[in-house]
Amino acid sequence: MSENGFTGIKRFTSGLYESGPMNEAMGDTFRPGGLALTERVAELAGLHSGSLALEVACGKGATSCFLSEKYGCRILGLDLSLKLIKLAQKRVLNSGSLINVDVLIGDSELLPFKNSVFDAVISECSVSLLPDKHGAAEEIKRVLKPEGKLVISDVILRSEINNRLKNQITFASCISGAESVEGYIRLFEDVGFEDTYVEDHSEELKRLAWQILLRFGSFENFSRKLLQDSSISETGCCVASSKNVRQALRQAKPGYAVFSFTNPK
Repeated sequence: MSENGFTGIKRFTSGLYESGPMNEAMGDTFRPGGLALTERVAELAGLHSGSLALEVACGKGATSCFLSEKYGCRILGLDLSLKLIKLAQKRVLNSGSLINVDVLIGDSELLPFKNSVFDAVISECSVSLLPDKHGAAEEIKRVLKPEGKLVISDVILRSEINNRLKNQITFASCISGAESVEGYIRLFEDVGFEDTYVEDHSEELKRLAWQILLRFGSFENFSRKLLQDSSISETGCCVASSKNVRQALRQAKPGYAVFSFTNPK
């Protein structure tokens, strides 16, 4: 994919998560499982009061603030959306006590940090959104300390989507960019990560789907609201039709999983 294509997808993704319908559907955490699943992610990452962790695609900062409060660790949150980073900064300032949380704008595929800085990197439902996943995996490995932990949660595909349909849902968020379990493992092991561990949490994706249906009445209504939202329309990109998304869901049979990896010595 060309650099312009990468830029277009990134711009669309930022607009999608800035949009009113997405906020209405998912609240502050923007992913299946919410903060309850984040606790499991933190356990696998081994977070404690002496940890320095990076949250990739931190959004409004809900996870970064939660982790700092619960585990006492220092957290840096990074997101490509200036609008979401401003909301995250406001959350941190309004807390009055989160002195261990910093949030900044930045690209997950070009991390603005020195080598071997972090004890842990966390990414929740964001790897599937990255157009250059291999580049991001290399960057994450670069900024992790030896024996540092990477823990991600993300949508998984149990079957492949045919190329024709995949091209039609390029801007359908995480579904078009998700991998199989084996695909995620291969992605991170290819850049040198070890000690792979996987947990299935597909029930959380089902709960989120029901939440969207209850709130909007149908996926068609949800798609229609997305099409009408200025945060998305101003990007110049098109939201995939609800028909194409339904077809992709039937083909892919998506689930949700947590993965942990170790950066070797």
